[in-house]
Amino acid sequence: MNIFSISETEDNALSDFLEKTMSELNSFFEINWKFNRPRVCIYNNRKTADSLREEKREPWQIGWIEGNNVFVMAREKIGIESPHKKIQDDKEYLSLLKHEVVHCFFNILSKRKYKPDWLWEGIAIYLSGQLEHKKPIEKFDNFIKFYDKTGEEVYKESGFAVKFLIEKFGKERILRLIKALSNIGNSEEFIEKFKDIYGFELSYGNFNID
Repeated sequence: MNIFSISETEDNALSDFLEKTMSELNSFFEINWKFNRPRVCIYNNRKTADSLREEKREPWQIGWIEGNNVFVMAREKIGIESPHKKIQDDKEYLSLLKHEVVHCFFNILSKRKYKPDWLWEGIAIYLSGQLEHKKPIEKFDNFIKFYDKTGEEVYKESGFAVKFLIEKFGKERILRLIKALSNIGNSEEFIEKFKDIYGFELSYGNFNID
């Protein structure tokens, strides 16, 4: 049995950011989340993360959620305890925190269904502003395969795929798609629902449009 010592930290700047994040995400997801809101826990090393999760984490995994609890590695440890480069500014680290909070909102709409992984991660990347720190892709060719599997590669295209869907077709359709996940049991059913909502097949060709 693992034992942890946890203490509350006062950080007015971070608290203000999280309040702003909650307001923005309440507006996007059309939720008025006031009670039992996300709590943020910042940890210092991979060993602690493995103990908290009771499993060995991949070295690149530096944040996750459990229920409404958000866990994120301390900014100053990311370049040391993970293969990620050192985070150079506050904005990039705050985007990481916001990414995990987006997952909490996603869970509410989907009733804790998180497949496909590309949608789960893609909307968190898009809404957190992390696309600003990513090199634009030239062609979509691998995000669709991330339905019930995950991996570091899912982060390459998924945010841009969600950007395409939201900026070309609006947010209402993607909210409908997320809500529908609670009644979807496999990738075939998801593909059918996607076509029903968007009116076209879920294929790379339909995303590779100028």
